[in-house]
Amino acid sequence: MTFAFTTTSARYSALLSALCFCFGATFFQLPAQARELPKTLLKPTTALAFVGAKVLLTEQAHLNAELQPATVLVKDGYIVELLAASQTIPAHYQQVDVSGQYLLPGLIDAHVHLAQSGSAFTRPDMIEATAIQPYTDDQQWLHDHLPELLSTYLSLGVTTVVDMGGPAARLRRYASLSQQTGLPEIVAAAALLSPTSVPQLTAADGNTFQEVTSPKSASEAVRQQIQQGAAIVKIVWSQETGLSDAQLTTLYQDAINTAKAAGKIVAVHVESLTSAKQAMRAGVDILVHGVVSENIDAEFITLARQHQVSYLPTLTAYQHYADIFSGKLSFTEFEHQLSHHPLIQSFTTLNANPAKTGELYQIFRRYMRYVDAPAAKLAELSADEQSIVAQLGQVFSVNIAKIQQQNLQLALQSGLNVAFGTDAGNPGTLHATSIREEMRTWQQAGVSNAVILRAMTLGNAVALKLDHKQGRISAGQQATFILLQHNPLQENFQFSPPLMVVQRGHIVKL
Repeated sequence: MTFAFTTTSARYSALLSALCFCFGATFFQLPAQARELPKTLLKPTTALAFVGAKVLLTEQAHLNAELQPATVLVKDGYIVELLAASQTIPAHYQQVDVSGQYLLPGLIDAHVHLAQSGSAFTRPDMIEATAIQPYTDDQQWLHDHLPELLSTYLSLGVTTVVDMGGPAARLRRYASLSQQTGLPEIVAAAALLSPTSVPQLTAADGNTFQEVTSPKSASEAVRQQIQQGAAIVKIVWSQETGLSDAQLTTLYQDAINTAKAAGKIVAVHVESLTSAKQAMRAGVDILVHGVVSENIDAEFITLARQHQVSYLPTLTAYQHYADIFSGKLSFTEFEHQLSHHPLIQSFTTLNANPAKTGELYQIFRRYMRYVDAPAAKLAELSADEQSIVAQLGQVFSVNIAKIQQQNLQLALQSGLNVAFGTDAGNPGTLHATSIREEMRTWQQAGVSNAVILRAMTLGNAVALKLDHKQGRISAGQQATFILLQHNPLQENFQFSPPLMVVQRGHIVKL
């Protein structure tokens, strides 16, 4: 989320600049359903035949997905073959009856932040509330309970999560957790590269943002992240950093080339149309958040095709920030049932202690109610106050939400590879359970369930260059898939926990 903030008053000149990177007093306790990690029922060396399901087929050449009855043969952690329902199953395969169920590739959330909890106190650069709960408490909870948090993802059928930036020191642990059955695979970036620092997000083990001030320092940072095991290099490309698109190109070009030469994905945090075009010319692979301030055009589509860039919108995280600043944030029954309750409770604590919050947050709370207000209402404000409201509107107006949804449709209609992510971990965007609301928002934008599921599976796999092993139910793919009770292509479908998760050939008990 990019946002500059200027008024004639010097003390306000940088207050809203923290928004350019968006999108913990007691320790949290876990809900009962998240305390016990999933266990496996069968070893991956077992030859298994999953019989009786309708299989969701995602094809490289189509944006849609379709269901087809088939038997899925699995051995040594991989899919061996798909048999027609009428074909004979080889005798050495142990049959698993999944009659009447719907078999899908494992879901991927291509944009999460494992260095953020989703609580009111996880982004002190955005919500200055460390007098209520220190940032160190939030980070300690994440360290202590990360396996349980990840297990919630898997229990919802999310078998891969993509961490889009955090302290590099955590990469080794993520790699270890990825190998544990019952937890999703983690594909991770190290710290976000940015021309400006965000000191409020400094944890004991490192920074979420890494400041780079020259082409040399940017390239050196990329080489260091590669050595540390990062699969993705994420950069912040925004004129609100104080640099023009030309200057940002100069800053990042060698770093982008270095990352791509090493086979790494380059994801860019960009929001304006002009900046997105320039970032694509520079060679980035994924547009994180998509374009939010104006509609994409023919030149954008041509560049995305030419450079094989994936479009990764995040629709709900922006609205969650708007709801927090408006005092209107609420959670669904689904989130109450499956999320960590103290995370939800943290917003009640925040709202009960406004005097302990910082000036930035209090300004947001004071002026968000004027965004999209009629002219007569705005006339009650001073010129400085109207400037504040205007700049808040550049991010939080209902028109911005409409542009995001329109751009999603335009990207799909143009045949671009569209990926799916939630930006989970940001305040109010809860880990794992946020996928349901993101799916609902895509549906409200007029996107069919077939297209949404294609984005959550093959679309994400293509974006991450994992489509050789994930994203499809076909021979040679990892045997990582989920089984649902209800037809996911029906118009009234609402996502709910799967009946079964199969992970690299393991049947996981939920």
